[in-house]
Amino acid sequence: MYVLFLTQKFPYPLKDGGAIATSQIINGISKLARKVFVLSFNTVKHFIEEEHIPKGYIENYKFKLINIDTTPKKTGGILNLLFSNKPYNLQLFKSNSFQKELIELLNRIQFDMVQIEGLYMLQYIPVIRKYSNARIAFRPHNLEHQIWEQLARNQNVGLKRFYFKLLSNRILNFEKNMLNSYDLILPISPEDASMYQTIGNIKPLKIIPTGFNLSKDKKPNTKKSEHTLFFIGSLEWRPNQQGLIWFMDYCWPKINRILPQLEFHIAGRNSPDWLRKRCSLPGIIWHGEVESSCAFMEDKTIMVAPLLSGSGMRVKIIEAFTLSKVVVATTSAAKGTGAIDGEHILVADNHITFVDKLILLIENREFYNNLAQKAFAYSKDNFNNEKISEELYQFYLSNL
Repeated sequence: MYVLFLTQKFPYPLKDGGAIATSQIINGISKLARKVFVLSFNTVKHFIEEEHIPKGYIENYKFKLINIDTTPKKTGGILNLLFSNKPYNLQLFKSNSFQKELIELLNRIQFDMVQIEGLYMLQYIPVIRKYSNARIAFRPHNLEHQIWEQLARNQNVGLKRFYFKLLSNRILNFEKNMLNSYDLILPISPEDASMYQTIGNIKPLKIIPTGFNLSKDKKPNTKKSEHTLFFIGSLEWRPNQQGLIWFMDYCWPKINRILPQLEFHIAGRNSPDWLRKRCSLPGIIWHGEVESSCAFMEDKTIMVAPLLSGSGMRVKIIEAFTLSKVVVATTSAAKGTGAIDGEHILVADNHITFVDKLILLIENREFYNNLAQKAFAYSKDNFNNEKISEELYQFYLSNL
């Protein structure tokens, strides 16, 4: 089987959930399919030189990067607002160079399956239909319109709230217009799958979460260490910024007052300066971009995931589970992981409960260890990349 993946950014380095989700499924399928190709945008924001891509990627599949600047421009945003009914985000991923390369690839190779990673790549479906007989699988990483709707709801009344709501409506219309234009749909979480069914999907559906490379022999890490809190995630992403500010404004001052020796470590790429300055509080240690999320998490114990908006699956939560870390999260952050409150994760949606659950974990080591072991076992049972990739490959075969 010949498989082509279309991605909004090249899935390396593995420093955010989207890159991890895309990289893992591509690597998994590349071990099963005869040939795998990746055609990807190389955006200014996530630019990578080809010589910096690890040898393993080159050996597993062939890829082509198309340079593009997806930086929002004020003039472009205003023109889009006044003279278009499509989301501005969609316009940023419209590229003649990408389309030309896609046509050349489709003419040269007879693909059996084209998998689209991310909403904005759906606009290339007409090109695929014209130049190929391949089946098209769409893997949405989240429900984009929901994110912007929640961001609008959490804004004070004003221009931002109006624009975010408008953007949410336009993205929802695009999602509905593209509904069933693909042949298969591969939501990343049960919640997203349910929403696509609700708005009218009639195509074969299979949930394909983010997988991790978990060997059968791997054991939970029960190493006893001093408790430290940590947050890791893309710091350019608005829901992460919003959640982190909420935690610092309403949770951290109380925790720091009760447990002044406790450290809170923050890591993530592409942070704006204003956010770093906002995090300059007693007990907070700022790391910024780190080379390895696993290495960053290794000697820390409790992840906080205080998202107030978002959909899809918070990949970093599952990654924390694979390292035997305990996570305290809001409902928005925990949604999509399938983890059960009190069994694999602790969920809190107001600052009083959030703080109480963190203190409970810190003061009760037995409770912490029990939760950490269950979280690890849950990740091993449900997020093994080899198993997920095999299931997807069989789903391909049954729908060719």
